[in-house]
Amino acid sequence: GDAHGGKTFTMAGFGEHLGVSYRSIMKTFELLEVKKKAADKNKTDEKTMLTYQVDISVMSVCDEVVYDLLNTDQVTIEDSKKSASSTQAPTYKALQITAGGGGGGDEQSPTVQGQVRKQVKSASEAMQYFAKSVVVACRGTGGGHLPPHTHLVLELHATVTKDDVSSPVQSTLRLVDLASRDDSLPETHKSNVGLKVLHDVMAALSEGGGGAAAVAAAADSVPFDKSKLTQVLHPSLAGENAKAMMIFCLCPTDLNLKTTTEHLQLATMVRGVQVPSSGGG
Repeated sequence: GDAHGGKTFTMAGFGEHLGVSYRSIMKTFELLEVKKKAADKNKTDEKTMLTYQVDISVMSVCDEVVYDLLNTDQVTIEDSKKSASSTQAPTYKALQITAGGGGGGDEQSPTVQGQVRKQVKSASEAMQYFAKSVVVACRGTGGGHLPPHTHLVLELHATVTKDDVSSPVQSTLRLVDLASRDDSLPETHKSNVGLKVLHDVMAALSEGGGGAAAVAAAADSVPFDKSKLTQVLHPSLAGENAKAMMIFCLCPTDLNLKTTTEHLQLATMVRGVQVPSSGGG
């Protein structure tokens, strides 16, 4: 979406107004508890029939480098707020991405090496970890928005085990707050390349008008490997049983006419995307 178009407000919210990311965390635990209670109600003995575990990870992608925002255990939310106006950038661990071995049952997806995952027992605990990551990531900007060129990636990894099923079911919910394009820099600049490649990926995936088989056949030509952002998003766009949704935030003003038109054109193209997976859409 446009710069200052409300992307971070939509995803993270502000104050008591919870954004999509926080609401999704709450809904994830709510649905898992519903499934657990339904399984417990139908159990035939004292043994619990369904258990689940949720892990959280938070990353940022900035200038073609992936950073682990949970690898800062020494930084508290209070410390982060005190230094919100500091010009000194926080120190994160830079992560490497390797080909293959991705999660969600898709061995073709890239995998992020050394990523910290925190097991969380409740929605409130997960929300605290995410809030801490957002506050730390916003240092140097006054605390109200992410630094320029920074894409924020929240991942919830759920593992559900049922007594009558031999292997657990694993899934990942990936929520991304995309940065805006910097029009003062060329598309090939490292600050813009992620968005440029994401656009190319969407264009490639929307070309399979001949159906899912045609899209799957062309999956190898989709340029996921051309940027760190699209490598991180690969499991959500081309993983096994993947499903994806994109939210556009627009500023319908004269100053934003060019970018608003471009984003509406992109939104039209995204509606034609077919995810090349075995059961997703």
